Order: sequence, then structure tokens, then C-alpha cells
Amino acid sequence: MKMAVTLETIHQNIQQLKSELHRVRNLLEEEGELTEAARRELKEAREEMDRGEHVTHEEIVAKYG
Repeated sequence: MKMAVTLETIHQNIQQLKSELHRVRNLLEEEGELTEAARRELKEAREEMDRGEHVTHEEIVAKYG
């Protein structure tokens, strides 16, 4: 069954998104520090990027559509 899109449903969706964004922001602010494991992974990822060992967005789109 197709739901009608009204200004009210759009408003409700926007309010829900705002609420979820607020929760995400709070989580990010609370967890401000990276764990040591996350720091190692981030360093490794940056090194891979520097060496050119990455897949571009365009390559992924070309392969998977």
C-alpha cells in the first residue's frame, strides 16, 4: 500500500531525522578520544592511501553499479 506524502509526513520525518542527528552528535562528543586500536587502523589506512593502495569511488561504481 502506497503512503501519501503530505507536509505533515515530511515534517514528521524531518523531526525524526533531527532527533537522530542530535543523538549521533551526543555520542560523538562523549567518545571524543580514539582507542589505541582505532588509532593504529587509522594510521594504517592513511599509509595505504599514501602508497596508492586504495579503491576510488569511481572504481567501485564501475564494478558494482
